[in-house]
Amino acid sequence: MTKEEQLLLVDLSARLPHKVYVKVPKHISINPLRLYSIKQIYKSNFDLRRNTWICCFWNGTFAKIDEVKPYLRSMSSMTEEEMAEFKLLNAECDLMPTFNYIPVEHYRLFDWLNRNYFDYRGLIPKGLAIEVTKDNNPYKD
Repeated sequence: MTKEEQLLLVDLSARLPHKVYVKVPKHISINPLRLYSIKQIYKSNFDLRRNTWICCFWNGTFAKIDEVKPYLRSMSSMTEEEMAEFKLLNAECDLMPTFNYIPVEHYRLFDWLNRNYFDYRGLIPKGLAIEVTKDNNPYKD
């Protein structure tokens, strides 16, 4: 499995403060929905061939990072209100990052995308994430 075919630490790490929900494999969960939010991610070297990133869930269970699938919204699911907010944040990113400086506006844009659970990394089409719909939205109030 190549890096393009598996979920990576970079795909989840910035989403952790926003309580991203993931679906876990059947062998890990007694919950029929198998829906958990990640408490933390850490590196384990129990697999001697390679280091493995492990997700620790709030209920105390664990899974390898490449065994979980986050619930994310496709970029096309943005509402008109969200689109206006996104365009405003994106317009503020007029300064290009340099070797020594990344404008804070860039962080705000990606933080907004993470906070709203958008799949800006293209994980849904690769089968590495589950698209949030009306029927399976774990983030609804």
